[in-house]
Amino acid sequence: MGFASFWDKIEPYFNTINHAIIAVVSVYYTVFCWDIGASNLSLHIWLAGIGYHLLMAEAIIGIYQGNSWSRQHSRRSRFNIHWIMQAVGSTLSISGVLVQWFAYGKHHMNNYHSFLGIISIFFMMGAFLNGTIALWAPEIRKWIKPVYSRWFHNVIGIIAFAIGMASISHGYDLRDFSRRSTVPIMYALKWAAYVTTVLCLIGAVKSLYEQTKGVIAGIRGSLSTSTSELPLKS
Repeated sequence: MGFASFWDKIEPYFNTINHAIIAVVSVYYTVFCWDIGASNLSLHIWLAGIGYHLLMAEAIIGIYQGNSWSRQHSRRSRFNIHWIMQAVGSTLSISGVLVQWFAYGKHHMNNYHSFLGIISIFFMMGAFLNGTIALWAPEIRKWIKPVYSRWFHNVIGIIAFAIGMASISHGYDLRDFSRRSTVPIMYALKWAAYVTTVLCLIGAVKSLYEQTKGVIAGIRGSLSTSTSELPLKS
């Protein structure tokens, strides 16, 4: 049995584990924020946490054919669900960042959590804009081949999610969170972020690999066509 066949057999179990981790962390965010009451901190944690750790994570794995709750849907349906979850997740995440920005301004940009969070938002907006154009503007395909736009969307989407989850992981070290939690829970949440990031991006990276081969083949084909159209020297 090759590795590919072995992975196909165990992948559903990892997929279930990933969904369970996402659900548990999302419930913890909700309970944690409910306990500390309405504040800039609770809004920031809940909006950004649910936006990234729940909706963005599920949007990424939802488009993957091996995902449990979306594999029965058609490819078009998975793309639509992905877009909707990404739209809502992006809105919540950006709102969570803006809550802290309006409360503290640039003085909040003094740690890895804030810095990485801002960077991820820019990549997220780029991925969302690119995905929206690719999905809802068919006329764009006359100018840009779908394989190129999908490849670009996948690249910046992977970067946005990875940086965003890194920001969340660093957020657990901040005093505002750590003094309201315990060390075991902080470590558990960090490992949950690491595991979720890896498991969510497996399908995206596999898709990116196939898309990269398509992009390279397209470039080679374009170069061959351009070369064949050159006039022959007499």
